[in-house]
Amino acid sequence: MCKLFEDWSEQIKEYCELNGLDFTKASRMEKSWNKNSILLGYHDKTKGTQGLLDDTPMPVVLAVFQRPDGSLRFEQTEHTEKYLKKIEPIRSAACRVSPKPRPRKVTPKELMPKSDATSTKT
Repeated sequence: MCKLFEDWSEQIKEYCELNGLDFTKASRMEKSWNKNSILLGYHDKTKGTQGLLDDTPMPVVLAVFQRPDGSLRFEQTEHTEKYLKKIEPIRSAACRVSPKPRPRKVTPKELMPKSDATSTKT
């Protein structure tokens, strides 16, 4: 487990929430780190490789760097949205709210009083 990820988890979670990313997915990704940075990488476990253990190339999904003042800087990559974007649940048809019907436009002719076709003037 990456101690640095644990230490920074609250800031990473906040960043994910603010940017529509899934923190749970991020926490499960492969991590590579040094004393002031973490790289989150995607590893497809269905391919039978061991990720970092056998030097399998993995796309970097999110990079987190610690600035000299202690704050964190995040860098998304071309893979961030593909692997970390939150998927909104699909609502069932029963849960959908139908939009209110729009009022029908009335023409000026319809506003004029109707004449009684059966009445005659003498």
